[in-house]
Amino acid sequence: MPNRIIKESIRTSDSINDLTWFEEVLFYRLIVSCDDYGRFDGRIAIIKGTCFPLKDMRNSEIEKALHRLSALGMVTLYEVDRKPFLQLTAWERHQQIRAHKSKYPKPDDGHPISSDINCSQAQADVPVIQSESKSESESESYSEDARLNAVFQDYIRHRKKLKRPMTDKAVELALKKLERLAPGDTDRQIRIIEQSIESGWSGLFPLSEERQSKRENGAFYDDMKEWVDGHDDTGVCNDSGGH
Repeated sequence: MPNRIIKESIRTSDSINDLTWFEEVLFYRLIVSCDDYGRFDGRIAIIKGTCFPLKDMRNSEIEKALHRLSALGMVTLYEVDRKPFLQLTAWERHQQIRAHKSKYPKPDDGHPISSDINCSQAQADVPVIQSESKSESESESYSEDARLNAVFQDYIRHRKKLKRPMTDKAVELALKKLERLAPGDTDRQIRIIEQSIESGWSGLFPLSEERQSKRENGAFYDDMKEWVDGHDDTGVCNDSGGH
């Protein structure tokens, strides 16, 4: 699930201004809980556990606020096979949908659930939802391990900030370099990437404690060769050298 940000136009949104504080909070928490199509499980217990995992909220409070959002046209409530779901309206106009398939059925697959307040009100186009922009390459999967995949995507963004963006070939070679540095060890591979990000390096190198161990064992020159190789043959630093 991508990170999401809130547009500054929220401050002058009439739809948002019509909400109570709790209704507004629920709306924001639904934004970061929905799938890439703006849909989510409509069961109150699931909403409570996902949106308010650390707060002692009453189901009735959440249900009332949810129907208020529906009445204002900010959320569509519907049932499919007798199971409730919800859809944040105007989602596609403010989101970059990257997933190939939604986790939940679409509203057209079922029938709407009427709001107790005003089920005939038009849908609100609330311009506050936006995915944090990422390039196509950053949304790709690089590993079957979700943790490693997420950290590697962080590394790609880190390289962009250093003004050293990675080509497809550089990505391929960097993944091979990770496997050489820590064969089959996902935890170490993650730590190697995090080390480069934290240190502001563009390359990928052995963990600092492993380099220190080599020095203590008289393998300093092997360590230096590994460092140079990190710049020369991985593509991780492109072709300009340096960190």
